[in-house]
Amino acid sequence: MVTSSDLALESDLLLRALLGPRSKSTLSFLANVDRSALLQRKYAKAVVAYSKALQVSPTSAVLLANRALAHLHLENYASAFDDSSLAIRLDPGYGYYRRGSSNFILGKFGSALKDFEKVVQLQPRNLEGKKKVRECELALRKQRFEYAIRVPESVLVKVSDSIELDTITVENTYDGPRLGENHTVTANFVKDMILQFKNCKAIHLRYAYEILLQTKSILEKVPSVIDVDIPEFFDLCNIFELNGEPSEDNPYLFNGDFVDRGSFSVEVVLTLFAFMCLCPEGCVLGKKVFIVHGGLFSKDGVKVEDLKSIDRFHEPPDEGPFCEMLWSDPCCEPGRYPSKRGIGIAFGPDVTKKFIIENNLELVIRSHEVKDDGFEIEHDGSLITVFSAPNYCDQMENKGAFIRFESDMVPHITTFNAVNHPPVRPMQFAPHIF
Repeated sequence: MVTSSDLALESDLLLRALLGPRSKSTLSFLANVDRSALLQRKYAKAVVAYSKALQVSPTSAVLLANRALAHLHLENYASAFDDSSLAIRLDPGYGYYRRGSSNFILGKFGSALKDFEKVVQLQPRNLEGKKKVRECELALRKQRFEYAIRVPESVLVKVSDSIELDTITVENTYDGPRLGENHTVTANFVKDMILQFKNCKAIHLRYAYEILLQTKSILEKVPSVIDVDIPEFFDLCNIFELNGEPSEDNPYLFNGDFVDRGSFSVEVVLTLFAFMCLCPEGCVLGKKVFIVHGGLFSKDGVKVEDLKSIDRFHEPPDEGPFCEMLWSDPCCEPGRYPSKRGIGIAFGPDVTKKFIIENNLELVIRSHEVKDDGFEIEHDGSLITVFSAPNYCDQMENKGAFIRFESDMVPHITTFNAVNHPPVRPMQFAPHIF
């Protein structure tokens, strides 16, 4: 993985070399902004800086490839693909690794394999490129195997149906929290489980299954799920310290990405599910605030009531309202545009305004994008992005935020910094894609 200091040095030198005899003020501005943004891991600012540099030197394959890397860190995979593809057309020596990364994340393993093979062809000693070739080959093999053994969805046996709790014995040597004979998740159980996790210990497999099965039963009964991007486990505990633990008098609405790239994802999701078992009743925000994980839709006329009929008990499709609720992002320009992620859409302030008017709403709240301050108010105040994972992936150095509503239905935003956690490698269980 390329470090931010490597990127800063690389970009600084490249800017000076590529811009050549341009004006010193322009060169100094671009180099300083770009270097500062990368050192601070402010990848959105790095994209802006590279874009300004490309206005001066529009045929620079190196600048395009580096902007592609910044897009990858921002999870703008379609934009990363476009930049790296243009870099390759301008200079075949640049861009294959980053386009391969984009293709891999987008699930295009065959195309990714060709890109990484090209990396190895151009740089025979590139060990990381060789590693990515093997990862692509394994992903393709797995994909083909799954296709070969596929069966109709109607005859699939759910994993949950295969779990027989009575056959799982809790050993006498187990020293963690226990559920009683009635299998009810209690406040004391949740409290003891959180303490167990803070001590870097696990709960028994049987109790993990119990929480998952009870949560599944609860979620299957609700008509729709209003999905706030979720932090590391220790940052989640910090939210509860700042705002109180979930209860009937202090309900929470969490907005997705519970298990992502963090090193404590299992602890996070089990804690949230246990609280759901303890307090299963949801809340409606005065019928004035629409909360969604991603964003709005590719067509006008979508009503909140219509969304309740979506069959969500399967993998989401690549288009349509179900997909767009999960993956779309707001943009500054009016109208609708292809998504920089490669799925969903980008929607402008006019789209948000029309959706709010048509549904008699006042506000849209969504997550899905890391924000330096933990939140961003957009579209003339009609849309708020809230991101509760501070120092995302242990490297973005952003703040986290949460929103609290009282009876006046006015959003009160609290921001916070990341707290210390046990010394584990960032994204310990996640693959290093780029």
